[in-house]
Amino acid sequence: MKTRLKEIKEYRTAKGKIRYKTNIYLGRDEKGKPLQYRKSFKTYKEAETACIKVLKQLESGTYWNLAQNITFKEMYEKWLKIYQLGTIKESTLATTERMIEKHVLPILGDMVLNKITVQQCQNAIFKWKNEAPRTFGKYARYTKKIFNEAKRLDYIEKSPMDKVIIPPVDCEPFKGSFYERDELKKYLEVARGYRKEAYAFFFLAGTPGLRCGELRALKWSDIDLDHGFLFVNRTYTVGLNNRSYIDSPKTKSSARMVSLPFQTVELLKEWRVFQQKETKVVSLVADRLVFNGYKNMRPSYDVPISTTTLD
Repeated sequence: MKTRLKEIKEYRTAKGKIRYKTNIYLGRDEKGKPLQYRKSFKTYKEAETACIKVLKQLESGTYWNLAQNITFKEMYEKWLKIYQLGTIKESTLATTERMIEKHVLPILGDMVLNKITVQQCQNAIFKWKNEAPRTFGKYARYTKKIFNEAKRLDYIEKSPMDKVIIPPVDCEPFKGSFYERDELKKYLEVARGYRKEAYAFFFLAGTPGLRCGELRALKWSDIDLDHGFLFVNRTYTVGLNNRSYIDSPKTKSSARMVSLPFQTVELLKEWRVFQQKETKVVSLVADRLVFNGYKNMRPSYDVPISTTTLD
């Protein structure tokens, strides 16, 4: 029978399940406090594999190089490589990178990973809440994911994020840059006279459920003017390195059919005629954008309308 490692002990949980925990002496810290590698596993094989790995690293002198010197930023870069393997869209990846690099790394990035305390993480959360009271929870969740990856790779034994307290999100009214009904009506009255593309865009935006990115990616092939509906099956978004591009909707439920009021259908017919004259074509190809932009000072069929045109 194979001899079991003395660094592994079998125990039972409160529910009576058998588990295996490791206890390997690593030395002492700068204050003389004993350090141990302690971790629980469901099977003896998992515990044995982890133990052998740590023992070999201690024997070769590489364990502390791994565990002590790595910074949170370096761990984030390792986590990001794993995160990219998932089925996430480029726009989601870009948003996650921007969020962590703008808010999380400036606070924790240069800190040595296994030296980060619960209090430091708690202070970071309070700072995030003050800066972004509606979205700070996302910063905390991704920070926790990075620490969990460090645990999985045995860089740390425990995550300081496991003990932090996440304050509730303040239920304050959202102060966004939206037009009130009267403001939108006044804007449309002015825009109709000299900015027809903005007028048509915002008139259609008044249709419930349509987002700016979806409208900018809308093509004539998506619209059935005879029956009064349109299909939403793409959106204009921002990816890595601020690259703008047209992509499929983020979720399956985002792809949908939207009914159009009679007045909106008539407006789109007018806009299509005006767009044909402006672009100097006899008829618009079905896969051309409904709201086109400009390239080299000329109307372009494959460039979405610019946000500056809509301001």
